[in-house]
Amino acid sequence: MEATFIRNAWYVAAWASEVPAGQIISRQILGVPLALYRTESGIIGALEDRCPHRGVPLSLGCVIKDRLRCGYHGLWFDETGHCVEIPGQDKIPPGMKTQSYPVVERDALIWIWCGDPEKADQESIPSFPWHNDPAWPYIPYVQRIACAYNLVVDNLLDQTHLPYVHASTIGGSAMGQATADMDVEKTPRGMRFMRWTEKTTPPPAYVAAGIGMVEDQLIDRWSEFEYVAPGTVLQFVGGLPLEARARETGAREGGWALRIMHNITPETETSCHYFWASCNGFKPDQPETTQWLHDQTRETFYDDEIFLEAQQRRITERPGPLIPTRHDIARVVADGAMKKMLKDENR
Repeated sequence: MEATFIRNAWYVAAWASEVPAGQIISRQILGVPLALYRTESGIIGALEDRCPHRGVPLSLGCVIKDRLRCGYHGLWFDETGHCVEIPGQDKIPPGMKTQSYPVVERDALIWIWCGDPEKADQESIPSFPWHNDPAWPYIPYVQRIACAYNLVVDNLLDQTHLPYVHASTIGGSAMGQATADMDVEKTPRGMRFMRWTEKTTPPPAYVAAGIGMVEDQLIDRWSEFEYVAPGTVLQFVGGLPLEARARETGAREGGWALRIMHNITPETETSCHYFWASCNGFKPDQPETTQWLHDQTRETFYDDEIFLEAQQRRITERPGPLIPTRHDIARVVADGAMKKMLKDENR
């Protein structure tokens, strides 16, 4: 039977801040319930959230020193999933273990590999150094969306929906988005594009940001995206007044500047975890602006959530072909990269 998830890939399991020392969280990823925990010495563990003794979730237990203890009968497990102690019993049955998964903590995120552990190359984890740069402050966030993860990827790579779904925040001119100049380039693991919306008016969020932009002003906006299959989208967007000649000069400072690493991890076939943080590149020394930017982005992505969940419900109820337009080129290329990964895994 062919796999429906791409398992031989790194996915984000949690923000590092979600799993402090001595704590356990439960999260389903690729259809598997997981217990994610951090030992008192800082080691991250990821085990199937099921005790092999009586099937109780291990996430109901606790972490003491470097071991996870089941909350039902007190069995102790190490980060490899092996039971290392049974209260009142010296001999440990050979099958007394639960599945463990490779995890890596990097760029403020916890990454997990749910496929063949022999193929878990840490060098393939997408990098995002701005999570470690105080010049780009952010507030981490995760939201659960009741839709297939690829629909979120599609949505992120489609800029033409902005004027309609996000009119009150980042939307901008509908015609400007529809006629924007976009160059799409295939990459070994996905695609990237640079999109310019020139001589357009700033959207409401740009005006409200206090960076000197006004409603009737003309600006140049850029959208730089890279998709890394299967679930990561790197984004750098911004805008500057026309006199900055941003496209010709390469200028990127002095106006709106936002970086986001979007990580979308399947929960089930029709639900996902969406990890994101808006890195504030225009007023990094003002915590209140970072909070405002986070709130604006959260409002924007919750608008997306309404449409994505409705889209998933209708696709489930009424499956059938979906016909692309010329604006879907980035999405089509990304979908091809995702399908290639799945095909290669099923060989």
